[in-house]
Amino acid sequence: MLLAACGGQAIDNPLEGDTLAVNADTAEQLDLSSFEPDRASSGLPLIPTEESGTDRSSSDWDISLTTVLGSDYILQEGSAVDGTSLLIGAGAGSVESEEGNFAYGMYKLSCEPGTRPLSLNIECTPQSLGEPYFVAVANYTDMRWKWFGPVNLPEFQLELAGLNKQFSTHLGNLYFLILAPQGTVATHSQTSLICGAPTGEEQPGCPHNLVASDGQVPDAVALNWVGGNDNAGYQVFRRAFNKDSDWQQIGQTQQTHFLDNHAPDWKMFFYRVRSVNPNGESCFSNIDSGFAGGGQEPGIITGQLTNMFGEPIPGVAIGLLGFNEQMLRFTNQEGKFLYRDLPQGKYIVVPLNENLKFFPPARMADLTQQVHVDMHFNAAPEAVFHRVHGFAVQVTPPDSPLPPVLPLEGVQIVLNPLGDPDNQITTTTDALGHYNFEDIPNGIYMVRAQLPGMGFIPDVHEVVINGINPPDRRDFFGIPEGGGPGN
Repeated sequence: MLLAACGGQAIDNPLEGDTLAVNADTAEQLDLSSFEPDRASSGLPLIPTEESGTDRSSSDWDISLTTVLGSDYILQEGSAVDGTSLLIGAGAGSVESEEGNFAYGMYKLSCEPGTRPLSLNIECTPQSLGEPYFVAVANYTDMRWKWFGPVNLPEFQLELAGLNKQFSTHLGNLYFLILAPQGTVATHSQTSLICGAPTGEEQPGCPHNLVASDGQVPDAVALNWVGGNDNAGYQVFRRAFNKDSDWQQIGQTQQTHFLDNHAPDWKMFFYRVRSVNPNGESCFSNIDSGFAGGGQEPGIITGQLTNMFGEPIPGVAIGLLGFNEQMLRFTNQEGKFLYRDLPQGKYIVVPLNENLKFFPPARMADLTQQVHVDMHFNAAPEAVFHRVHGFAVQVTPPDSPLPPVLPLEGVQIVLNPLGDPDNQITTTTDALGHYNFEDIPNGIYMVRAQLPGMGFIPDVHEVVINGINPPDRRDFFGIPEGGGPGN
């Protein structure tokens, strides 16, 4: 049952959850789990950031009480001032969002230098029975609002020790909201913040506002963050961009900045930090990605996927393998794909689709000598793919005791579409001189044989694959350079 006046029992363990719902008889369901302060649709204020100010001293202070009246807000929407109270939800025009309509008042409370917030106490009375309110505190670990409620009593208390230190800024300030759903009114009469000096047994506070550089620093990633209170130092952790990789500690520092000198240029990593002191470790900061800049310009791989008629094929996955990582892109409406910001190295590009076959099935992109590689793939249903095969043999002179022809092992056979010499696949002949290409789509192809010290007749075979008349076998006859086949 709701109390109708201020006073009464404090809430030591307020209900905290992902989905906060008011009484269905008095208001609609209100889901606060997905509220994001920077979303325009939510209508909520941004969490304030504090970039300046001197560090607070560590001198001892007696516990102090900082008090503000309900009307001493710094922002409000849909609320009205009544004397020294702010009536949340009584003003014209509540904030509209996908989760529902609501009104709020935003407050800032500060502690004396040398002290930190220990407890937030709110005296707030629902105007009538069945009209609870909510409290949101700025979480300076992930820079999001942390919601508590629904609160059905006129007093709300939140302890700010331990992990709850993340609600306090490095300047000792606390920002919070009082919120009432549409159709309800919360009379906010008084708020107080109990502050005290740090004790010797306290856990360190969470660092927050971690920012990692994105290529601005040559050969390193620069990290900067805002520290928690009374920390002996910080531990820095890094994780590879691969989601299956583990976090690794890469260093520790007494400062609120760190330089990762062991990050390869143009390779993306995730970072996070935590505070440590003799009493233990804090929670982790927010996570931010970053990469080192360097003299080597990041590489780009582009390409296009078309069918047998040269028409683009959109929506096909193109995989990239390299540096122990796997990435995936999809072709756009023009059948094109793009990988950018790649470190120097060699990569394998592989189209992936169970309903199609590709020519070639994979291609190598070498970014060690150039920064841009462009490539092309053909694709078609399996039924229109065919086989190209044949033999490479050496012709012996008529007076030789050897057979008229000898199989040539290790001859490199190169096949590429007519007019596209860079789009090629290769194989080598076996001990019988035989070569074989499978899954070649319709088109016109040039086939060549290559072996040092040997010339071949013919120089090149032109192979036409049209799905109607499969090509005949294509053989090559080798002649040692400087010699002749005789008659």
